[in-house]
Amino acid sequence: MTEVNGVRVELTSAPETPVTDRKTTYTVRLGDAASKPVTDARVTLTGRMADGMSAATPLRPAGEPGVYRGEVLFTMGGPWELTIRVMRPTGRVEIPLREEVARQR
Repeated sequence: MTEVNGVRVELTSAPETPVTDRKTTYTVRLGDAASKPVTDARVTLTGRMADGMSAATPLRPAGEPGVYRGEVLFTMGGPWELTIRVMRPTGRVEIPLREEVARQR
């Protein structure tokens, strides 16, 4: 969990460690400084590897206020640089993170 510009962002994934050629579901829970769910956001998850391979998916409202969900299919294992982009009427927040994708056995 992190907080950027008054927006609390909590990210979880299932499975916890992504595996190639299987969908990984990412869930983002957004809250404001008063812990109120953020419901006016457009959320996107993008990923890039050093060799230029990329992935992107919108995270859509998941039925609970402030919760957004989407799936990514990683086709290559190794380190991925991910960015969660949260667009709101009040501005944009980007949170960089790193994900290690395991190769399917």
